[in-house]
Amino acid sequence: MPVFLIDSNIFFYAKIMDKEYGKACAEILNRIVRGEVDAATSVLVAVELANALRKYGLNNEVKEVIDGLSSLLEFQFMKSIRWTLGVLLTFLISLE
Repeated sequence: MPVFLIDSNIFFYAKIMDKEYGKACAEILNRIVRGEVDAATSVLVAVELANALRKYGLNNEVKEVIDGLSSLLEFQFMKSIRWTLGVLLTFLISLE
């Protein structure tokens, strides 16, 4: 089965339930959860998602969403992803 790269927009539009793309993005994530799609993402996607959430005024939800991102899928991240996400979260929390 091919592995699809999941961009930050998929997570973001599903989170805010964007009028145009929210439902389709949520369905993509649901298909991943059900094991119908193999997916991967990158540390850059996590950074972009956190930044988009902050710009959208969802500062209080950044940690929850990033934690969900790291546990939603068994991402094909580098082994250091959990450490990197921890550093990112610490940095973002310090900006509040």
